[in-house]
Amino acid sequence: FFSVELTNIANSINTCTKSALKWLAKNSPKTPSLEIDHLKSICQRYLGNEIWYKLKCEKDKRTETVLKSLHKLVACYNAAVDKLTQVITDEDLFNYPSFPLEFDQYLDKMSPYPKPYEFIPSNVKQSDNTIAIINIMQKLKLPDPNNAFL
Repeated sequence: FFSVELTNIANSINTCTKSALKWLAKNSPKTPSLEIDHLKSICQRYLGNEIWYKLKCEKDKRTETVLKSLHKLVACYNAAVDKLTQVITDEDLFNYPSFPLEFDQYLDKMSPYPKPYEFIPSNVKQSDNTIAIINIMQKLKLPDPNNAFL
């Protein structure tokens, strides 16, 4: 049982609200940050030298098996292309809010560097863009080594 004096109710509500907001700010789970980048850059980063370097450095029997078989190596690379395509085109990730124009006045206008949280093109969320990305990514897949040279 709590008793609150009517004269202090506004102050109590204010104090409780501030306390609750501080607790939420400290204890809320961090959401992974969104990354917007050019498709070429993403592919170079994740499908370029890095994937081959990781495959070479892995000291695992499964990796050794993959590296000994061209067919398995191509299948592994194509699976990486499929997974990256799935991550890039996941429409659930498109449900982020646009940058509020009210905050534009607080941004540093003198900085020549891009501000990724400020400008995300509206066409990113369109299905035409997603279909184009899927088509480009499919072209990055390696052909089946059994049929490629026939």
